[in-house]
Amino acid sequence: MKKVPTIDEIVAIAKRRGFVYPNSEIYGGFVGLYDYGPYGAELAKNIRSAWWRSMVQLEDNIVGLDSSIFTRPEVWVASGHVGGFSDPVVECRECNTRSRADHLIDEASKQILVTLLKTGVKSLCTYEVRHVREYISTLRMYSTRPE
Repeated sequence: MKKVPTIDEIVAIAKRRGFVYPNSEIYGGFVGLYDYGPYGAELAKNIRSAWWRSMVQLEDNIVGLDSSIFTRPEVWVASGHVGGFSDPVVECRECNTRSRADHLIDEASKQILVTLLKTGVKSLCTYEVRHVREYISTLRMYSTRPE
């Protein structure tokens, strides 16, 4: 049976072959941040190009936009990102686990479908819900400019 390489082994071979280097490595670096070497830069460019072609150029109703994600807080409010996006979170009474409601519904739907296909019995998955809360998944933006 083939051994599955660890992330450290993958990073080591990628560094040796010029794909990536840990960011600011000689100064202690940042965990999870990498700079692309010559091969890594080419690979990243090819992946971006393939994604852009399949998601933008081959679609009739999509147009491309390349802009900064760092912007004034008023832009996030005006675009609806602050007030319009939320993810309801539910908590189980029995095991105290928390799940996004949409993920829970997707999983329950899959389980129901599998049960129906295997047994033909129409049964619903029970999930004892304690709380349903709104979880805002967008970044909290704070402006530091003087008023």
